[in-house]
Parts: sequence; structure tokens; C-alpha cells
Amino acid sequence: MAKALFCLLCLWFSVCSASQVDDVSVAHVYADIGSNVSLPCLPQSLRSNTQDYTPAVSENTLLLWIREGKTLQHSRVEENGILALTKITRADSGIYTCQAEESFGYSESTFIRNIAQVELHVKTTPPAPAYLTVYPSSVLALVTWKLNSTGGYPIKSISVIYQEVTDDWNNPAWHRTYPEELKPSITQVEIYKLHPNTTYKFRVWASNKLGPGDYAEVMATTKDSIDDQVHGSHLLTSSYERFQSSPWILTLAVLIGSVGFTVLVLAFFLLQNRRICSRRRTYDSSDDMELVTNIIVNPNYQAENDRTLLTNEGHNDRQALLTCNFIVPRRPAVCL
Repeated sequence: MAKALFCLLCLWFSVCSASQVDDVSVAHVYADIGSNVSLPCLPQSLRSNTQDYTPAVSENTLLLWIREGKTLQHSRVEENGILALTKITRADSGIYTCQAEESFGYSESTFIRNIAQVELHVKTTPPAPAYLTVYPSSVLALVTWKLNSTGGYPIKSISVIYQEVTDDWNNPAWHRTYPEELKPSITQVEIYKLHPNTTYKFRVWASNKLGPGDYAEVMATTKDSIDDQVHGSHLLTSSYERFQSSPWILTLAVLIGSVGFTVLVLAFFLLQNRRICSRRRTYDSSDDMELVTNIIVNPNYQAENDRTLLTNEGHNDRQALLTCNFIVPRRPAVCL
């Protein structure tokens, strides 16, 4: 009985030892698709000394790599524990764990501990756009899409092509939109000069630093001319909503407001100037008549020191000099 109990305890210890792991922080490695990459088997705190570091393991310790719980079949582990991967693909993305498997002499029990964890991010070309939809009319179509991922690099451009579907083996050539390369922020485009009641094939893809990505494809049939009004109103509504969301609305409103305000200010000053000039002309005419009347009635009139300076009361823009019964008027102010 005691011997059986001892065997059960040994079996339990063996199972527990085989499943024991240590929690370590996860490091991140980024590599382009098709390239070669090396994953070091060392803790993240010692990543700066990758070339000089070798895991401290005993002779009875075996270093091995697993990916998300599965043993790697097509890989190579170097003596210092570095995992070498060649020509990586999208399928190679994931979390890799470097483990040390230690055995205890002649015992069948083993002890497994985690040394390092590395998450490999494979940068690729952009995946195919999602939610590709076509809203056809009789002679035009609205194509919309959405990008869910960039592949690891910023999107450089988006391309849209279309082709008429026929039974002929020599299908017509693919047609591109103008411009051929759309900005990454664009999520829809209108295609013109289509034929009514005709089936077309549309393709959309994105490109980044690594090149063009996978394309999304959809087929749609244009409508007859009778149905053009219904679908045409849908396209106009979509275009109107897109225009309403544009920031150009705010810019245009500010510009129109500034121009209108400037015109009102100029009109106000011009009106005030005309009123002032009109008043000046009225006062100048009455003063001239009064001076002429005084000279005719009293031709020998002389002011003190035979010289009198006559001014218009309350106005400094006109002065008359009376000398020897002559009036020398000053030049009046210029009025607009």
C-alpha cells in the first residue's frame, strides 16, 4: 500500500513538473514578408547584448521553441538558442516561446521553464479592401470600399479598375479611373461613360511600401435608362452628403462673410463722404454770394491794415482773402 502511494506521488510530481512554466514579458519583432529573421532566446531585459549572451543551461537541458503551444517543425535552432526563420510568410506571425527542458538524471520526470517570449509581426502588402459595394446607374456607377488594415506600412495609393463582362474569350481591356492612383483618404469614386443594361466587373486594391496588395472584386449590372432617375437620385444624394461633410463649406462661408463685411464698410464710408461733400458745397456757395454782395454794396470796404482774412464759420476747408476788393479763394478739399 505504501509503495503504491509512493508511485502515485512520483507520477503526480512528474506531471506537474512537465507542465510548469514561468511567466515572462513578451518582446515584439517586426519583419517584412519574404525576409529572414532571427529570434533570440533571452529575456527582454538583456536584448541589448544579443550577440554576447547565451542562456545559462546545463548539459541535461534542451532548448526548444514553440509557437502558440505547438512545436515548430520547419525551423532551425542555433547553439545559442537563436531561432532562425527563412522567407517568412503571413502564417509565421504569432507568439514564439523559447523553453528550457531539464531532466533529472535517470528520472523520467522533466522540468520546463520559459526563458523568452517573442511576438513576430510580419509586415505585408495591404489586404483586400472590405465592404466593396457598387451602386450602378444607367451610364455611371458609384464604387465604395473600406480599408481594415495597412499591412504594417502606411497606404500610398488606392487603385480602381473595371471591365465589361462578355462571353468572348478576348474580354475587353481593363479601364482605370482618373486619376489612376487615388489618395488613401478616398473611400469612393464615381465611374462614368458606362453602357446601360451591361454587366461590369470592378476591382479595388491598396498599395504600400511593399507594393500592391490583394484586390477585392465585385460584379454589377447597370440599369436601363428608365431606371436612371431612381438610382441617379441616390448618387446625387450620396454626393450631396459627401459635399456637406467637406471642410470647404466652412472655408467658403468665412470667405463670403469677409467679403460681405468689407463691402458694407466701404459703402458706409463712401456714403458718409458724399454727405460731407454735399454740405461743404452748400456752405461754400452761400459764403461766396455773401462776400460778393458786400463788395458790390461797399466797394471801398477795407479791413484793418487793408487786409481781412475771411473764414467760413465752423469750416476750415475754405478761406477767402479780401484785398483791394478782390477775393482769392483757396483750393477746396477733394471729395469723392
